[in-house]
Amino acid sequence: MEELLNHYSIQEIVMFLVIFAIAFKSVASFWDWLKSWLEKKFGKKIDPVKDIEQKVTELFNIQEKQDAQMQKMHSAIDVLLESDKDNIKSWIVEKHHHFCYEVGAIDYFSLESIERRYEHYKQEAGNSYVATLMDELKMLPKIETSNIMQTKLKYEATIEKTNKKK
Repeated sequence: MEELLNHYSIQEIVMFLVIFAIAFKSVASFWDWLKSWLEKKFGKKIDPVKDIEQKVTELFNIQEKQDAQMQKMHSAIDVLLESDKDNIKSWIVEKHHHFCYEVGAIDYFSLESIERRYEHYKQEAGNSYVATLMDELKMLPKIETSNIMQTKLKYEATIEKTNKKK
């Protein structure tokens, strides 16, 4: 305070305070003028508190709609996962029957392909007798892809001979 009085006289300090008060009043007047101009221009009164409350309410409504949409999507995804698990299971059963009962052997490419789909099945929480089918497929003799038809024909011929003997 002493420094202030050393640098400025009391008259200068009073003059600064008066100028500050005039500036403050000018800003307040400008704000009132701007508010009334905007009200005239846009035809509605501007209430900052009401405006904020309205925006918060809108945000809550949007959030509720998004939550409902996400719930629907989760339900749809659950159905798709179940459907995919059933599809993979039936495909593996079909391949198991083909290679175990018709061919009697399996080629490396087919086994690898079946194992990859089985991994997807496990990732989707599939748990059933499919693991046993996979073990049986892995225990089959391995053959080259080109030999599958020959092996299948030999297998069918053996089955026919066995059936004729009965």
